[in-house]
Amino acid sequence: DSASHLAHGSARLKELIALGAETGPEKILMNLVGKQTDWNVVLKIGNDQYSRYVELLKIEDYLARREKTDAFMEEFKTRAKEFGDPLTLLSKIGEGEDLPKTMGTVVGQLLLALLFPALDSAQAAETRCEQDTANVSLGFALAAYHADHDRYPEELSDLKPDYVKQVPRDAFSGEELIYRPSEGGYVVYSV
Repeated sequence: DSASHLAHGSARLKELIALGAETGPEKILMNLVGKQTDWNVVLKIGNDQYSRYVELLKIEDYLARREKTDAFMEEFKTRAKEFGDPLTLLSKIGEGEDLPKTMGTVVGQLLLALLFPALDSAQAAETRCEQDTANVSLGFALAAYHADHDRYPEELSDLKPDYVKQVPRDAFSGEELIYRPSEGGYVVYSV
Protein backbone atom coordinates (compact mmCIF):
# COMPACT_ATOMS: atom_id res chain seq x y z
CA ASP A 1 0.00 0.00 0.00
CA SER A 2 2.78 2.42 0.90
CA ALA A 3 4.58 1.84 -2.40
CA SER A 4 1.33 2.35 -4.29
CA HIS A 5 0.70 5.63 -2.49
CA LEU A 6 4.25 6.80 -3.17
CA ALA A 7 3.96 5.91 -6.85
CA HIS A 8 1.13 8.43 -7.06
CA GLY A 9 3.22 11.29 -5.74
CA SER A 10 5.50 12.27 -2.88
CA ALA A 11 2.77 14.37 -1.26
CA ARG A 12 1.16 11.09 -0.18
CA LEU A 13 4.26 10.26 1.89
CA LYS A 14 3.25 12.82 4.50
CA GLU A 15 -0.01 10.95 4.97
CA LEU A 16 1.87 7.67 5.40
CA ILE A 17 4.47 8.63 7.96
CA ALA A 18 3.15 11.80 9.63
CA LEU A 19 6.24 13.66 8.55
CA GLY A 20 7.48 16.35 10.89
CA ALA A 21 11.20 16.39 10.17
CA GLU A 22 12.76 18.60 7.54
CA THR A 23 15.75 16.27 7.02
CA GLY A 24 16.53 12.61 7.26
CA PRO A 25 15.39 9.52 5.35
CA GLU A 26 11.77 10.67 5.16
CA LYS A 27 12.65 13.96 3.45
CA ILE A 28 15.10 12.25 1.11
CA LEU A 29 12.50 9.63 0.18
CA MET A 30 10.01 12.39 -0.64
CA ASN A 31 12.50 13.91 -3.07
CA LEU A 32 13.45 10.58 -4.68
CA VAL A 33 10.11 9.22 -5.71
CA GLY A 34 9.04 9.98 -9.21
CA LYS A 35 8.83 8.73 -12.74
CA GLN A 36 12.43 7.50 -12.62
CA THR A 37 11.54 4.78 -10.10
CA ASP A 38 10.80 1.21 -11.22
CA TRP A 39 7.94 0.42 -8.83
CA ASN A 40 8.05 -3.28 -9.70
CA VAL A 41 11.50 -3.38 -8.09
CA VAL A 42 10.14 -1.60 -5.00
CA LEU A 43 7.31 -4.15 -4.72
CA LYS A 44 9.64 -7.13 -5.29
CA ILE A 45 12.02 -5.93 -2.56
CA GLY A 46 9.08 -5.39 -0.21
CA ASN A 47 7.61 -8.83 -0.91
CA ASP A 48 10.97 -10.57 -0.55
CA GLN A 49 11.78 -8.88 2.77
CA TYR A 50 8.30 -9.38 4.21
CA SER A 51 8.53 -13.07 3.26
CA ARG A 52 11.89 -13.27 5.04
CA TYR A 53 10.40 -11.65 8.12
CA VAL A 54 7.37 -13.95 8.12
CA GLU A 55 9.70 -16.97 8.08
CA LEU A 56 11.49 -15.58 11.14
CA LEU A 57 8.16 -15.14 12.93
CA LYS A 58 7.48 -18.86 12.50
CA ILE A 59 10.31 -19.67 14.93
CA GLU A 60 8.43 -20.85 18.02
CA ASP A 61 11.12 -20.23 20.63
CA TYR A 62 10.83 -16.55 21.55
CA LEU A 63 14.53 -16.05 22.37
CA ALA A 64 15.66 -17.64 19.10
CA ARG A 65 13.03 -15.68 17.17
CA ARG A 66 14.00 -12.43 18.93
CA GLU A 67 17.68 -13.00 18.14
CA LYS A 68 16.92 -13.55 14.44
CA THR A 69 14.46 -10.66 14.15
CA ASP A 70 16.85 -8.32 15.98
CA ALA A 71 19.58 -9.17 13.45
CA PHE A 72 17.09 -8.68 10.62
CA MET A 73 16.05 -5.27 12.01
CA GLU A 74 19.67 -4.24 12.45
CA GLU A 75 20.08 -4.51 8.66
CA PHE A 76 17.34 -1.92 8.21
CA LYS A 77 18.68 0.39 10.92
CA THR A 78 22.07 0.34 9.22
CA ARG A 79 20.47 1.01 5.85
CA ALA A 80 18.41 3.90 7.28
CA LYS A 81 21.60 5.48 8.67
CA GLU A 82 23.32 5.09 5.30
CA PHE A 83 20.37 6.60 3.48
CA GLY A 84 20.16 9.46 5.97
CA ASP A 85 23.36 10.82 4.44
CA PRO A 86 22.59 12.46 1.08
CA LEU A 87 26.09 11.85 -0.31
CA THR A 88 25.94 8.13 0.47
CA LEU A 89 22.50 7.97 -1.07
CA LEU A 90 23.63 9.74 -4.23
CA SER A 91 26.64 7.45 -4.55
CA LYS A 92 24.35 4.40 -4.31
CA ILE A 93 22.13 5.84 -7.02
CA GLY A 94 25.18 6.67 -9.15
CA GLU A 95 26.51 3.09 -8.88
CA GLY A 96 23.64 1.64 -10.88
CA GLU A 97 23.59 1.40 -14.65
CA ASP A 98 19.80 1.30 -14.97
CA LEU A 99 18.46 4.41 -13.20
CA PRO A 100 14.82 3.24 -12.77
CA LYS A 101 15.90 -0.12 -11.32
CA THR A 102 18.51 1.52 -9.10
CA MET A 103 15.93 4.05 -7.90
CA GLY A 104 13.51 1.18 -7.29
CA THR A 105 16.12 -0.59 -5.17
CA VAL A 106 16.98 2.52 -3.17
CA VAL A 107 13.36 3.57 -2.64
CA GLY A 108 12.36 -0.01 -1.74
CA GLN A 109 15.12 -0.39 0.82
CA LEU A 110 14.52 3.05 2.29
CA LEU A 111 10.78 2.48 2.52
CA LEU A 112 11.35 -0.80 4.35
CA ALA A 113 13.82 0.87 6.69
CA LEU A 114 11.05 3.31 7.62
CA LEU A 115 8.27 0.75 7.96
CA PHE A 116 9.87 -2.35 9.49
CA PRO A 117 10.48 -0.93 13.00
CA ALA A 118 6.71 -0.50 13.45
CA LEU A 119 6.14 -4.04 12.22
CA ASP A 120 8.67 -5.35 14.73
CA SER A 121 7.00 -3.42 17.55
CA ALA A 122 3.67 -4.98 16.61
CA GLN A 123 5.22 -8.46 16.74
CA ALA A 124 6.60 -7.81 20.23
CA ALA A 125 3.19 -6.53 21.36
CA GLU A 126 1.57 -9.70 20.01
CA THR A 127 3.92 -11.86 22.08
CA ARG A 128 3.11 -9.81 25.21
CA CYS A 129 -0.64 -10.22 24.55
CA GLU A 130 -0.27 -13.98 24.03
CA GLN A 131 1.66 -14.27 27.30
CA ASP A 132 -0.92 -12.16 29.13
CA THR A 133 -3.71 -14.40 27.80
CA ALA A 134 -1.84 -17.53 28.92
CA ASN A 135 -1.28 -15.99 32.37
CA VAL A 136 -4.97 -15.11 32.75
CA SER A 137 -6.03 -18.62 31.71
CA LEU A 138 -3.60 -20.01 34.26
CA GLY A 139 -5.13 -17.72 36.88
CA PHE A 140 -8.55 -19.25 36.18
CA ALA A 141 -7.08 -22.74 36.52
CA LEU A 142 -5.49 -21.75 39.85
CA ALA A 143 -8.83 -20.37 41.06
CA ALA A 144 -10.61 -23.62 40.11
CA TYR A 145 -7.92 -25.66 41.91
CA HIS A 146 -8.30 -23.46 44.98
CA ALA A 147 -12.09 -23.88 44.92
CA ASP A 148 -11.71 -27.67 44.85
CA HIS A 149 -8.83 -28.02 47.34
CA ASP A 150 -9.11 -24.91 49.54
CA ARG A 151 -5.47 -24.14 48.78
CA TYR A 152 -3.25 -23.35 45.81
CA PRO A 153 -1.03 -26.04 44.32
CA GLU A 154 2.59 -26.31 45.41
CA GLU A 155 3.71 -26.47 41.76
CA LEU A 156 2.00 -25.39 38.56
CA SER A 157 2.44 -28.92 37.24
CA ASP A 158 -0.12 -30.02 39.91
CA LEU A 159 -2.78 -28.40 37.72
CA LYS A 160 -2.33 -31.08 35.04
CA PRO A 161 -4.40 -32.76 33.67
CA ASP A 162 -7.59 -31.76 35.51
CA TYR A 163 -7.24 -27.96 35.24
CA VAL A 164 -4.91 -27.44 32.28
CA LYS A 165 -3.71 -29.74 29.51
CA GLN A 166 -0.33 -28.06 29.49
CA VAL A 167 1.15 -25.48 31.86
CA PRO A 168 2.07 -22.45 29.76
CA ARG A 169 5.72 -21.51 29.57
CA ASP A 170 7.22 -18.06 29.73
CA ALA A 171 7.37 -16.95 26.10
CA PHE A 172 10.14 -14.49 26.89
CA SER A 173 12.57 -16.74 28.75
CA GLY A 174 11.55 -20.15 27.42
CA GLU A 175 11.51 -21.32 31.03
CA GLU A 176 8.67 -22.12 33.41
CA LEU A 177 6.58 -19.22 34.64
CA ILE A 178 7.60 -17.91 38.03
CA TYR A 179 5.12 -19.19 40.60
CA ARG A 180 5.09 -18.66 44.36
CA PRO A 181 2.11 -19.92 46.32
CA SER A 182 1.40 -18.47 49.73
CA GLU A 183 -1.19 -18.94 52.43
CA GLY A 184 -3.31 -16.05 51.19
CA GLY A 185 -2.76 -16.34 47.45
CA TYR A 186 -0.02 -16.68 44.92
CA VAL A 187 2.25 -14.77 42.59
CA VAL A 188 2.67 -15.94 39.02
CA TYR A 189 4.36 -14.04 36.24
CA SER A 190 6.60 -14.16 33.21
CA VAL A 191 9.74 -12.15 32.82
